[in-house]
Amino acid sequence: MSVVPSSGKSIELKPLTKYNVCYYYAPISSMISYAALSVNVMNPSLVYKFHPNRDVTNYLLYWTLFGSGLYIYGRPHLPN
Repeated sequence: MSVVPSSGKSIELKPLTKYNVCYYYAPISSMISYAALSVNVMNPSLVYKFHPNRDVTNYLLYWTLFGSGLYIYGRPHLPN
């Protein structure tokens, strides 16, 4: 499956295998979590509108660290 953005180049989506979920999709969602964490730190009232009863800073931090760790662990040069 490929997605064609406005630039004309296609982006290939990887199939859902255990390896791709752990070392491709989890780090991508970690980047999204990091962006949400930065918004939460700089403007907490904005995130408070979406989750008024709880603080999501720790959740965002844990998911960012988890995905970053999987990204580093999944690099091909580390097993050598």
